[in-house]
Amino acid sequence: MKQLSAVVIGAGWAGEGHTRALRYAGVEIVAICARQPEIVGTVASNLGIPEASTDWRRTVETIRPDVIALATPAALRAEVIEAPNWDVTSTATSRWRRTRTTRNDITVSSIMRG
Repeated sequence: MKQLSAVVIGAGWAGEGHTRALRYAGVEIVAICARQPEIVGTVASNLGIPEASTDWRRTVETIRPDVIALATPAALRAEVIEAPNWDVTSTATSRWRRTRTTRNDITVSSIMRG
């Protein structure tokens, strides 16, 4: 079975938590994105993530991960969740599925190719 790859969007405490949880589940974190270059660079270095970016759209289009983990404050998620075209590879075989799971007042939002 192929190991899933993920891009984490958000480099605060939730980004670290998503990174650790995804790794625990066997997912490879290939990039992390955030607005401030100094912060995302430091977080990527501290967590051993190979790519740090301030442009989530370019990162997703270039890397084409299996999972996109949203680790941003709720008020900032709409831009990503409502992105008009998640078929970033422009092929009929790659579609994105939005998922949202809430358990014990914790919400995990992801966008997965599937």
